[in-house]
Amino acid sequence: MRVSFIAAALAAGMALAPGAGAQDTTHGTGHMTKTPPAKSTTRMTDTTHKARTTTHRGGGSVTQAEILGALITADSGEMRAADVVLKKKVNDRVHEYAKQLRDDHEANAKKAHDLAQTLKITPTHPENVVAIRTKARTLATKLEALDGTALEKAYVDAMVKDHNEDLKLIDDKWLPAARNADLKKLLEETRTAVQQHLDKAKSIQ
Repeated sequence: MRVSFIAAALAAGMALAPGAGAQDTTHGTGHMTKTPPAKSTTRMTDTTHKARTTTHRGGGSVTQAEILGALITADSGEMRAADVVLKKKVNDRVHEYAKQLRDDHEANAKKAHDLAQTLKITPTHPENVVAIRTKARTLATKLEALDGTALEKAYVDAMVKDHNEDLKLIDDKWLPAARNADLKKLLEETRTAVQQHLDKAKSIQ
């Protein structure tokens, strides 16, 4: 009887003790919540994705397809201007110059087309290429409205300006971005011809 009373008293004391039992549970739970969260790898993944998506752009911000598209468009623009001059009466030097540009740029455009097929690349026409085409159309319209010495001067002046701009594009954008050896070779050959065209235009001015 006395033993039963003592056991009951001990049981009651343990039940009244503050935090008994619950403390262990709280401690266990607290220990779990202190586990540091896993670090996010989203930023690393984004960076890797960006690096992967820009590798096709060569050494600059222009793709191989954009270079070919711009090159063909520039050639076509020079051919268009030359066609206008060749169907009108101009002096022999300007006529010879226009014919040379017509032939040279036609041959260069064909090389670019052939290279695109070899590389299985479809030349693209982004905003900057559209601007080249628009400029060529504007020049052709201007030349159509002129005759004689006014036409000769406008054409030669435009060729000096255009070929200076072409050299800058080749040196600053297209050559640095060219990854393919054949494309780089074509651009170097184009640069040589453009420089010759520029020098000749200046000699006619």
